[in-house]
Amino acid sequence: MHFRLLIWFCIVFLPAIAAAQRTIELRGKVIDAEKQVPLDDAMIKVDGHPGQAFSDKNGLFKLVLDKVMDDEEITILCQRFPYTSIARVVHITGNLQGLYEVFEMVAEVNELPQVSINGEPNVVWGSEEINVADFVFLEEKILLLTYDHEQRWKRQEEQKITLYSEGRLILIDENGKELNRLYIQDLVIGFYQNLMGDTFLKCREKIYHVTIAEDEIFAEPVSFDFFADNVLPLVDSLGSKLYLTSFRDDYPALDYVVYDQRDSSDKLIRHIEDELTMELMRSEFKYLPPHEKMLAYQVELDTGVDKEIVAAYMAGFQYTQYFEEINAPLFVCNDTLHLFDHHHGILYRYTTEGSPIDNLNFQYHKSKRPEKWDESLILDEVEQRIYTTTSTQGGSTFIKEINLDSGEILRSMKLSYSFATNVRVRNGLVYYIYRPFGSLQNRFLYSEVVR
Repeated sequence: MHFRLLIWFCIVFLPAIAAAQRTIELRGKVIDAEKQVPLDDAMIKVDGHPGQAFSDKNGLFKLVLDKVMDDEEITILCQRFPYTSIARVVHITGNLQGLYEVFEMVAEVNELPQVSINGEPNVVWGSEEINVADFVFLEEKILLLTYDHEQRWKRQEEQKITLYSEGRLILIDENGKELNRLYIQDLVIGFYQNLMGDTFLKCREKIYHVTIAEDEIFAEPVSFDFFADNVLPLVDSLGSKLYLTSFRDDYPALDYVVYDQRDSSDKLIRHIEDELTMELMRSEFKYLPPHEKMLAYQVELDTGVDKEIVAAYMAGFQYTQYFEEINAPLFVCNDTLHLFDHHHGILYRYTTEGSPIDNLNFQYHKSKRPEKWDESLILDEVEQRIYTTTSTQGGSTFIKEINLDSGEILRSMKLSYSFATNVRVRNGLVYYIYRPFGSLQNRFLYSEVVR
């Protein structure tokens, strides 16, 4: 009896359900309302339906919508900076199989404030439609990473990472004028840029090498292995010399090496180690059960890696509260290598050949309440100055220049806005991302003069 009812249900109702759902092809064109010229790179999507499309150089687009219901109202969104977004509601009726829509977009007036002469912050770039997530300097231009909203649902191992959806790379000039943009079809994380100016975009599933040619943005995917083996070790270069590091965020020691491309010679600049963390890491071996100790010893025989280090990774020591990432960045500044060993509080200075000059003690990283050191250093490549930042629980951020001849703080400046993020300095200007607390404003890029 139940089987007959099932057959009857399939015969009577399933065709009706199938008929109620169908695929619709949405086509159309995007044009400038005033100039009546095609607009490329406009994004078209439909609320509640997956996928999106982008207009080509002729302004044309095509988007296929699956499982569209009869008598359904769909909302079509068309977005392109610096134009006002369009939301159009269309009622699906009958046996409609396709739609053709023309979007005439009106340009927004997005005037930026003039450069301030009294030290007040300026808006470098901002939009009512999208937020700024990150930025890097490319000579006299700035490349922005923007997004619509943050991804809420993440894998467990991503809880400490902010993921952004519907990312765009936007290239602007020194006056904040947009020159070009590129949409990224992935959840984005942020930029990685070494001191040579090589720029990479880290995403959830991919890493892109980003380059600019005649103001056009190119993003070429590279493998995670290539990035780890060929990008992360390269710190900086000077002439024929490359400055390399063995830094890993899960190991409490590193080496800096200078490699000369002319004769393929290399020279160790310095080995830096967090002795306490290393001791704790090695002690994990004695707590392993006998069979795991044998396994660690076998790995040592097979690979040459110390069994105590192998045991620490087997026990997951690098994920515990006892592990502290080593903080010892190296900068080429004023034709001198500056190596900041924050574990021991020593600034080592070397020639570009890697020969030691001298070393200085510093204490800025041990700032006391109400300020807390932010564990980062910032190089102004134009003025060849190095800065660090501290912050308070109330959100105030202080940017401080380090005297490279003494290791002391030369000057300190409080940023005008609290809870600033992504602080960087270029040519005497400090740049940061900020959104007023309690405001509906998106995250803008600001700058102000370092005083």
